[in-house]
Order: sequence, then C-alpha cells, then structure tokens
Amino acid sequence: MKIEITILGLLMEENLYGYEIKKKIVERLEDYVDIKFGSIYYAIKKAVDNGWVKRVGTEKEGGNPERYIYQIMPAGRKYYKKMLKQYFDHTMIHFDIDIVLMFYNSLMPE
Repeated sequence: MKIEITILGLLMEENLYGYEIKKKIVERLEDYVDIKFGSIYYAIKKAVDNGWVKRVGTEKEGGNPERYIYQIMPAGRKYYKKMLKQYFDHTMIHFDIDIVLMFYNSLMPE
C-alpha cells in the first residue's frame, strides 16, 4: 500500500516519468519509506492496469530508451484519498517524543 500511496501522491503534484518518480522518492522520502526501486515500475504498471494512472506522452533523450510520462486519473485520485483516509482511520500515529513529553515534568528539580 505505501508504494501505491507514494506514487499516486507524487503524481497528484505533477505528471512524471518513472525515473523522476524514483528520483523524488530518494530526494524527499528515502528517510521515511523503504521502497525497493525494482518495485516502483511494477507498481506503476499496476496503477495503469487499475486505471489509476495513464501514460500521457513519451520523452526521448539522445540514445536513451523512450520514457513514458504518467498522469493520475480521477479513479487514482479517488483511490489515493480513500487509502489515506483509511490509513488515518486505522493507524495510531505516535512518536517517541510523545512519551518523553508525557514525563517531562519529572525532570523538574525536586
């Protein structure tokens, strides 16, 4: 699920090709998600097959292979929002600092 949310979330911002998605995950999210790069293209294909994403064009630079540009579809936006809402409905989000702050007053001088 997290790879789907990540890819759809990035495509909510702008149309991207596969390598740009990989690059943005490294630049912005590598400290937060553990996504194997080989699974990105599989997840993109799955998103296309499910009608969440479509190819809207291609780019070709020099002798490099053609790159497909992807755009999120209305069904993808709906699925993305549903998954985010479901995550927040069922997941207790907490940070270690929450526990420390709960007992912060015990550091006060006696």
